[in-house]
Amino acid sequence: MKYYISVLLIFLTGITAALAQQPSVFTIVDTQNGNALANAVINVDGGKASFKSNGKGQIAINLTNGQHRFTISLLNYATLDTLIVFPVEALVIKLQPAIKQLEEVTVNTGYQKLGTEKVTGAYQQISGTVLAEQVGSSIMGRLEAIANGLSVDRESFSRERINIRGISTFSGPGNVLVILDNFPYEGSLDNINPNDVESITILKDAAATSIWGSRAGNGVIVIQTKKGKYNQPLSISTNVVGTFKPAPDLYRLPQMSSSDFIDVELNLFKTGFYLPSYNSPNRPVLSPVVELMYNSNISQAQKDAQIASFRNNDVRDDFSRYFYRNSYAQQYYVQAAAGGKGFGWNASAGYDHNRSELNALSDRLSLRYALNFDLFKNLKLDVGLLYSGSNSTTGKSAYGSITSGSGSLYPYASFADENGNALAIAKDYNLTYINSLARTRLLDWHYYPLTNDDVQQSKGHQDDLNINTGLSYKWNGITASVLYRLQRQ
Repeated sequence: MKYYISVLLIFLTGITAALAQQPSVFTIVDTQNGNALANAVINVDGGKASFKSNGKGQIAINLTNGQHRFTISLLNYATLDTLIVFPVEALVIKLQPAIKQLEEVTVNTGYQKLGTEKVTGAYQQISGTVLAEQVGSSIMGRLEAIANGLSVDRESFSRERINIRGISTFSGPGNVLVILDNFPYEGSLDNINPNDVESITILKDAAATSIWGSRAGNGVIVIQTKKGKYNQPLSISTNVVGTFKPAPDLYRLPQMSSSDFIDVELNLFKTGFYLPSYNSPNRPVLSPVVELMYNSNISQAQKDAQIASFRNNDVRDDFSRYFYRNSYAQQYYVQAAAGGKGFGWNASAGYDHNRSELNALSDRLSLRYALNFDLFKNLKLDVGLLYSGSNSTTGKSAYGSITSGSGSLYPYASFADENGNALAIAKDYNLTYINSLARTRLLDWHYYPLTNDDVQQSKGHQDDLNINTGLSYKWNGITASVLYRLQRQ
């Protein structure tokens, strides 16, 4: 009897377990039309289990009793996150199609804003977000890396060296036209803080001349600064960027060694190559080795000893020690913006401090304020204030810029002695002639490269103030605007 009861209990337990393991069937359908959705993915409890619907939108899932979190996702449908309590026999899950509205793209020509379908000609639009991905205190330094067809001549600081699609003329004006907040801008682009830029549009072909006339023949750079927005809470953002660049390695530059250069000079001296210059009444520049060879007041042994010391000199040693140093750039920027019903404002302040590898210093203080205000229905007032104050100080002379006579500097030149005192080099006249003037009442004619830059150092200061005002009125889809700018430099 006990044997039959045990068998019956085992049988009933098997039936109960079989019923408990019966999978639940889920059907994934579209909310709008009820069509079955294939390849829908269900993640259970944060990814502990994953299932995919078949061609009929069905999924058979077997889970333990209790509450489970389901995350159902499918391309072009909104992800559904819900809780389902097991056991459950069957369930229909409806997914809502994801509606994504494309953002309308407009192109700012500086004269008007048009949709892309209405713009003719070649152009490129760069948003402030893309511009902020670059590092640099100037707009051109950032644009050069992301703008197509734009190049900057690094040997010039004038706007004539900005080229869009190459050089358009050899004899006429070659500068590009810069439009800042709907007005031509005559100041330096270095006065504009790139963090204040909302967008930049580059007009590249002749179609730009139909808008701005012949001045746009070399291309147009349209800059739009940030404005206030309506109905937004107060937001404050800061941006601090620091960059560091080590001093350049001058020894990577190809240069004849001092010993080889001296050997060439000695061979030329033997042939009498320098004799016309030595006898010239104009006292032209002669290198130290050549002047030493013509010096009859010392012995040949003394000449050889001094020439041997010249062979160990390398002018790049003094350039690296006294002229070049590590460069850095510091940028500090803070912005505040807010808006309500019928008004919006945006204010910012920035400070940049840079030191070049030749110890040239520059700093810039930038302040900006923009206000949008609805005076009456359909009548809006825009006010903008942009100020920039910059200072600059020149640095040391670069490698290759110091010359001796009409040619390049000899490679064994020295700018300082072992105690760091400045040494003179021959620049316009030979040193023998200049040393003879010491007995006269003339000032010192010697040229000291080590201290010359300090004597000729120049400092500059520039203020740039732009005040923009504008009234715009909308009526039946037509907008009429009156704009005015006051610029002081």
